[in-house]
Formats: sequence, structure tokens, C-alpha cells
Amino acid sequence: MRQISILLFTFLLIALILPVNSETGIGSFGIASADICPAGVVIANSGLSQTVGGTNDHVTNYLRAKRFTVSVSQAMTVTALCVYATTVDPTNKNLRIGIYNDYSGTPSGGSLLLQSPEMTLMTGWNAVSIPGNINLPAGTYWFTIIGNGASTQTAVASGLSSDYFAVVSSYGSLPSTFPSGAYKPGTTYVILSAEVIGIQLPPGPDFGISSTPMSQSVGAGATATYTLTIQYGSSLAAGTQVNLAASGCPSSPASCSILPASVTDTLGGAGSDTATLSVITDISTSGVTPYSIMVIASVTSPVLSHQVAVQLTVSAPGTYPVVVHGGATQVVVTVTWGTPVPPMPSVYLQYSPGNYLAEAAGTVYDRLTCTSGASGCSTGTITNIHRVMFTLGPQSPTSTQTWTVLVSLSGTYTITVEVT
Repeated sequence: MRQISILLFTFLLIALILPVNSETGIGSFGIASADICPAGVVIANSGLSQTVGGTNDHVTNYLRAKRFTVSVSQAMTVTALCVYATTVDPTNKNLRIGIYNDYSGTPSGGSLLLQSPEMTLMTGWNAVSIPGNINLPAGTYWFTIIGNGASTQTAVASGLSSDYFAVVSSYGSLPSTFPSGAYKPGTTYVILSAEVIGIQLPPGPDFGISSTPMSQSVGAGATATYTLTIQYGSSLAAGTQVNLAASGCPSSPASCSILPASVTDTLGGAGSDTATLSVITDISTSGVTPYSIMVIASVTSPVLSHQVAVQLTVSAPGTYPVVVHGGATQVVVTVTWGTPVPPMPSVYLQYSPGNYLAEAAGTVYDRLTCTSGASGCSTGTITNIHRVMFTLGPQSPTSTQTWTVLVSLSGTYTITVEVT
């Protein structure tokens, strides 16, 4: 008996018994019974309306793509696709579904792997059968829909922006390559309630890679870290080395590093290893956001390669002009803020365009104070103090000039600048 895998976009894997679709040929799709879509799936906030490009989450004239990841144990031959509709347009009820490859963390540029025939929607779960000759090995993919109903609405819920993209398009057959210009929605992100159903592929010498977190935001000058997990497949040989590399990093003087740069499956198809991706930004690193950083994991024998894309948003620093008189010898910058304590701010002193004194060139003083509450600082008011004393050498001006203090710290803070 073959194991049937359902990959939910809530990242739940369910095993079912499902007959193989006997149809053959890439065009041999059929409308399946919606009973194969679990009836008890939670549709969180299904009535929520999300504005995207001037319309609510209606499927008309937009390609809408939801990212999902297939692990080594979930690799499958696709037999059916499901999508949930909360509202169906009374006149135009058609929808098409497709799956695209991931391309550097977005659907744009990805290749179309499969496309359903035109479906006639009803409220609730809708299913379409697939001939059973499309394999999804371990990797990242994009579940994509487009419809012709102005009021048709798919279920929506709060989620992560890195998981969902949309792009303007006209209804019809899905393009062979996902169009450029895909963008993320706003504060509350749309997530399709959908499923990919299939027969589990036999295990092979393979592995998977994932990242925690998938996306994050830091201030310019800060360092972002991601934990990479390499999961070994059951048939991978002992001693197999997985090499790690990153591309798409912010340009110099920012940099990326992965430690360790390779991991080895010492047990043979058992367990996992981790590595850390560190993205060290510079005070000038901003403006091109978010960065899509691709981590590529590869094995030379057998030849295997998988990748995971992480997103990094770098916020520009706060800028504060300060008058520095001729002969000044020291500039002291004090930044204070409340909770949370991390991350620590980065402070720079720009004395001419493109020229900075980093806080590493100064004397740094950090202190935490609090007004005691019932349980001391755990319930009292906490104040963090970060002070940087820049001693001016050749940078000391001979006449009065206006310099700029740059502070990289998210949230609310107070800055004081003293010039002596």
C-alpha cells in the first residue's frame, strides 16, 4: 500500500489512502471530489479583507502565489490540488491553479511545473486531480492561483510577508515563467488556504535545508544571524559532506559568512546538523530592501543541490546634525532607551561625505539602570545607556562645521551629543 502525503500550507503533513489517478498525459487533468480536502481545516480569520493593489483579496487579474516547502520525507508525486474559497462571484466562477519553482526567494522568474484546467468554483473546498506524473522533490515551491471573478475571495489569515507574493496579470493560462514585479502585501498578509496532495516518493540519497528565521529586520550597521538546519535523508551514505555557500548578500563593506562552511553526515542518513549564516551590515547598507540571500547546499557525490532563500530588511540609520567648532577634540554621543535590551545600537560620526568614525574607533560605555518594582528590575522601569566617546585626531576641524551623527537602533530612543 502506498503512502499518500498531504502538504498543508499550515505546514501539517497528513497520511491518507488515495487511489492513483489512472489518467496519463500532461493535459489529462480532471475535477476531483472536494472530499479529498480535509473538512476540518481551520480557516483562521476567513472573513478578513486584505487590500492589495487597490482591491481586496479577490483573485481576479492577479497571480497570487503562496510559498511552501517540501521536506525530504514529504517528496511526492502530485495527484491533486485543493483551494478554499470563502466567497464566489455569482457570474464569473472560474479559477486556475499552478505550481512554480522558487527563484531566489520569490516566485518571479520561477518555472511553471504544472497547471490545472479551468475550474468552476463553489464556496468551500475545491479540488482538481493531477495525472500523477509530476514529482516534487525536497525544495521550495509556489502555489499560484488566478481567477476571473471580481468578488471571488480566497480564505485569508495573518501570516509572514515572505510567504506570499502577488503580481498583476490577466486571467487565462498561467505563463511558463512567473512574471517579474511580484510584490508583498502590507501589514496583514494574505495566505491561501490550499493543499498539495500526492503519493510519497521512495526515499533516496537526499537531504533538505531550512532556515530559522526566514526573514528579519535590522538597523544599518547591525549583524543578522540565521540558523541553517541540514536534515539528512535516510538513504544518505555516512561521510557525505554538504557544502554551504551564500549569494545575494549586501555589497561591500557588508559581508556574509557561514560557519561551519560544510557539515558531514557522520551517521549515514540519520539526524541533522546546523550552521549559522551571519550577515554583517554597514552603516551605509540600506535602500535596496529587502535583500534576498540565497543559501546553496550541495553534495558532490552523489550530485545533489538544494537551496533556501532568506530575506533581510535593513533600516536606514537615524541622522542627527551636530555643530562642531574649530579645534574640537572630542564628540560624545549618548543613546538611551527602554526595553527590550537587545539589539545594541550602532553609532557613527560622519565628518565629511562618505567618511565616518565607527564606534569601534571610540570608547564605548554601556550601562543599564532601573527603578525597582515589586521584583526589582524584572518589574521596574529599565533604562539602557549606550555612550560612545569619539576622540578627534586628524578629523578635528579648523573651522566650524556641521557633522552628522548616525544611530542604528529600532524603536524609540533619546540621543544627546556633547562636543568639547
